[in-house]
Amino acid sequence: MKFASGVQLISHQATNLNKPTRWADLGCGTGFFTNVLSSMLAKGSTIYAVDTDASAVKKVNIAEGINLETFVFDFTKTAWPFTALNGILLANALHYVKDKNTLAERLKKHFAADGCVLIVEYDTNAANPWVPYPISYQVLKELCVQHSFSSIEKIGEMPSAFGRANLYGALIKV
Repeated sequence: MKFASGVQLISHQATNLNKPTRWADLGCGTGFFTNVLSSMLAKGSTIYAVDTDASAVKKVNIAEGINLETFVFDFTKTAWPFTALNGILLANALHYVKDKNTLAERLKKHFAADGCVLIVEYDTNAANPWVPYPISYQVLKELCVQHSFSSIEKIGEMPSAFGRANLYGALIKV
């Protein structure tokens, strides 16, 4: 994916608050979307990049003026060492989470006032070896209602390079 396509999927006014903010990128991998997010944040912002793959986390690269702290742990099983977040990014990570209900409740406990979650996922419910627990936009909306998030909106969509289902970007407000 090209950088501009990543921007199209997650660009929203919630990332451009003209003041330093604190974000966690859960399941960051090598940091493609971490870098995209960092390009949208105000200087002095902090991103906590989390993944289970230590070699991948070492490759995370972000925009100048943004603080980066990297962590190696499973965000579904380990206590998070950060709170009072303005936002959480889950880009191509939610489809690895089997118990989305527990994660939804956990997310809500780590926000400052008016927090949000940025999601990038495949718009399908059909599992495959690379996307074991998919979540379509419709099912994500239902999950948000079930867990009393204040709103959800689709903010971007594009065809997948793999040709199966479109990728979507969504913003969930706590």
